[in-house]
Amino acid sequence: MFGYIKPLVCELKVREKALFDANYCGLCRTIGKKYGQSARLALNYDSAFIALLLGSCGTPVRAEEGRCLLKPQRRRMIMPATKALEYAAAMNVLLAWYKLDDDWRDERSVKAKAASAAFIAAKKRAEKEYPGLAGAIKCGLDELSKLEAENCGELDKVCDAFANLMKNCLADWEKAAGTDEKELKIMRHIAYNMGRWVYLADAWDDREDDAKKGLYNPFASSGATVERAEFLMYMSLNEASQALDLLDITVNRELLENIIRLGCYKVTEDLISGKKRVKNGGVNESI
Repeated sequence: MFGYIKPLVCELKVREKALFDANYCGLCRTIGKKYGQSARLALNYDSAFIALLLGSCGTPVRAEEGRCLLKPQRRRMIMPATKALEYAAAMNVLLAWYKLDDDWRDERSVKAKAASAAFIAAKKRAEKEYPGLAGAIKCGLDELSKLEAENCGELDKVCDAFANLMKNCLADWEKAAGTDEKELKIMRHIAYNMGRWVYLADAWDDREDDAKKGLYNPFASSGATVERAEFLMYMSLNEASQALDLLDITVNRELLENIIRLGCYKVTEDLISGKKRVKNGGVNESI
């Protein structure tokens, strides 16, 4: 994934900041335990958001005191592995592998090729555990690659391809956690609109670099203006925000509201004003 979805830290209360960090560290540890230590290098904020969303209608879980792999001298609060963290970990691994594979095919990046080879065992484990999730990602990225190869000039069409991928990524969640059908439908709608926003944000952020490298960019192909980009990004966030109000949230409400209504709005504002973003999180990089 891309790593754009994170809170606006200055608006977080101390306990909310601690809760986000505990979930982020918990996701990192879960990835390491299930898929190997090297897979933790692909950790990013977007997957942490997915874990928070999936766990939002469940039972509160207490964080535990533990040590970071990279800084063992420092003790910190870490969320224990939950079904939401395990699902987000698999999603993180699968999307990371396909992103590396895409970078190799598009740019012939030797670094991406080597990294994808290192991820292959983790990818296979995630595919075996969550076949519906793996299938949704593969089908969605195949459709997206097809549209990009055709130099698709319909901005909505190519954005919807990635948005549907994100929505369909929750295909295995009902089976994994027994989530209520109504709640799952709302979560899928949130995932759709956040996926749409992420694709738009990344494409707008990368348009100059893509032009230099001769790569496809939906804004260049469609000729969309900055006003169009701004409208579409804020529309997607508004849809996700309205859907969030429909969820019967028992956990993480303040964090989810901050992320969607403040953090992502600030990212959009920065991108439209021309500021480049640091996308991914990373191992031992909390907010």
